[in-house]
Parts: sequence; structure tokens; C-alpha cells
Amino acid sequence: MMEDLIWECKKLDPLTTAPRCPIIPEYPQPTDMTLTHDQLDALTGLIEDSAEFYCSQEMVSGETFWTCVECLAAAKLAELRGELEYQD
Repeated sequence: MMEDLIWECKKLDPLTTAPRCPIIPEYPQPTDMTLTHDQLDALTGLIEDSAEFYCSQEMVSGETFWTCVECLAAAKLAELRGELEYQD
């Protein structure tokens, strides 16, 4: 599954030639940001270890955890791109 996701992230969008996120296709990935295979493996291991620990400690399903991560990632990307408007 993870290898399929990594492969999807490497595919190029024919309109922009920018890699696109397979989960949220309207967000093109920046073309100047790359990871080596070893860096991706380390990041993947860190996140999966964190997921396993959190789910075990809090008795949360993996699906719930990864759904929250997906939402948090979408929100963080929007924040980094300046797409969020904060209200007082």
C-alpha cells in the first residue's frame, strides 16, 4: 500500500508537470522539494511508529488515526500556502 502511494506521488500531472498528491489531487506538490529514498523510509518509519504507539495507548483505531492525520495534513498545507483566513 505505501509503495503504491509513493509511486502515485512520483507521477506527474500532465497539465502542470508538478507531482500531485493522490489523496488531495487539487494540491500540487512543490517541485523543488525532494526526499531521498532513505529519508522517505525514515519519515515513514517515524510516522508509522507514532501511529502504532498512539493507537495502542489511546485505544484508537488505525483508520481513525490516519483519517485525522489526513485532515491535519490538509489543514497544515492550506496554512503554509496562506489559504486560511483567521478570525478573531
